[in-house]
Amino acid sequence: MVFSKNWQNRMTALRILLAVLLVCVLILLLTRGGFVWITEAAALALIAESILLHSARFCLRRAVPVLFFCVVLAVLEWLAHHVVSTLAIKTFASYLIVQLCVRIVPWSAATQYVRPQSCLFPLILYLLFVRHFVLVLRDESVRSLTAWRISAPYLLRRGGLRSLVFSLDAFIRRCLTRSEHFYAAQLLRGLAE
Repeated sequence: MVFSKNWQNRMTALRILLAVLLVCVLILLLTRGGFVWITEAAALALIAESILLHSARFCLRRAVPVLFFCVVLAVLEWLAHHVVSTLAIKTFASYLIVQLCVRIVPWSAATQYVRPQSCLFPLILYLLFVRHFVLVLRDESVRSLTAWRISAPYLLRRGGLRSLVFSLDAFIRRCLTRSEHFYAAQLLRGLAE
């Protein structure tokens, strides 16, 4: 039992250290790296994520919306200035590396191994709050878009696009209401200052 607990502590520390190292590499790449380095880092993060998930197809499906956003960002940048900077690839690389870090960090054990008196404890609590609300927003969006898909299975038919707009509007309103309630609760407890 003691060996198992010690091994678990070492693995938790190793995973947290690896996540911190990946974030440091990301910061270095985004500030000093060129296009080729950033693209290679994004590809390596995508490969590592697909290895962790045991499915490259699932990993690519999760990255498609962010990739679409980056393409739109590059197109808008080209339309405005007739030049495309590395902003789109930096955004995509940041998403992939941060997603990999979130997958690596053992969130259930994060608060067990950091004392409440530590200077890292508020940071870990903040990251746990952010993770919790990202998961809540993910579940809300899946629920909202599933309900929309059931009620209007075809986007281009009569009422399809309009129902999508109403579904997204309701989703954004629920998210804003939920975040206001959370902020009010934290303000009452004195944690929002």
